[in-house]
Amino acid sequence: MKKTFLLKNVFSSLALLTCVSTAVHAESLIVEQFKENSQQTETTSYDLGDKPILTFSGTNLVVKTDRVSAEFELSKVVKYYFAESVPTSAKEIAETPMSYVYLTEEAIHLRKFEPQLPVYLYSMSGQLILTKQTSNEGDLDLTLSNLAKDVYIIKINNNTIKFINK
Repeated sequence: MKKTFLLKNVFSSLALLTCVSTAVHAESLIVEQFKENSQQTETTSYDLGDKPILTFSGTNLVVKTDRVSAEFELSKVVKYYFAESVPTSAKEIAETPMSYVYLTEEAIHLRKFEPQLPVYLYSMSGQLILTKQTSNEGDLDLTLSNLAKDVYIIKINNNTIKFINK
């Protein structure tokens, strides 16, 4: 149970890093969550001009801006992402591509990136360790077992992901 919670927080943190690094050209932060006692979703958007800050508190995603503060129960959050404009329909939301990264004990899994995108793995000292490409589907699994226990950086497109191999 504790391991699952830890992995969920690690995944959320990596996803947050991915989202933050892609926010450079975005205008809004979008949080999509399930409605209370329903499988329908609702979205909440925050203008990046209000400087939203995302943190985690227990089992909640916390969004604070210059104007408001909100908490979202992680179990109800479907996704959160940055967008150039707020989607106006369910179709637009469904068509919004969302790349994500998740970590297991054996590997880091990159999903739904652009096809054949170069991926670079660096040591903390800046040494290039590995270069790979995402598949035709935009996926890549990086095995951790052949890496020394250390801190690493993955560079993919405009995204930078830092992780610790324990």
